[in-house]
Amino acid sequence: MIKHIRQHLKNSSNMTYFYHMKHACGYGFRLISVGIKSIVHGIFPVVWKYEGPREIIKMYFELRKQKHIRKMMKEYEQDET
Repeated sequence: MIKHIRQHLKNSSNMTYFYHMKHACGYGFRLISVGIKSIVHGIFPVVWKYEGPREIIKMYFELRKQKHIRKMMKEYEQDET
């Protein structure tokens, strides 16, 4: 298992374990927050009108800066055609 972890970290822009953990958990908590806000917005349309889409767009542009994410995006685009 440690071999797989090291390989994943190496392929993920040479991140350290703790940097990767901070990075992944940060995005996870942001997604949870967006999900909760979107549910509340669905029930009460005047609350958090723009936070969900705004945060998703911000995360998209942040993730696009990472080499391994750009590679995944290219592979996805090729699969779609």
